[in-house]
Amino acid sequence: MFEHVRKRDGRIEEFREEKIVEAIFKAARACGGQDRAQAERQCKDVLGMAAELHGDGTLYVEDIQDLVERSLIKGGHARTAKAFIVYP
Repeated sequence: MFEHVRKRDGRIEEFREEKIVEAIFKAARACGGQDRAQAERQCKDVLGMAAELHGDGTLYVEDIQDLVERSLIKGGHARTAKAFIVYP
């Protein structure tokens, strides 16, 4: 789907879906969640929204973060969204 992601410092790296899953799962675990499959489902939702908004081009890390927050809130995971936002 996506090949690259542009980091905050301007570097372009290979896009890795697993990084999104891991970030969502870490935020969920911070709230007591243990369902990695749910993090994977949320990631799929994020990627679907990204495809609608950005096509198959390069994503910006900030866009990914915004879409993760939107997906989590839409999915009823507001506490996880908050943990994701404040995660260092």
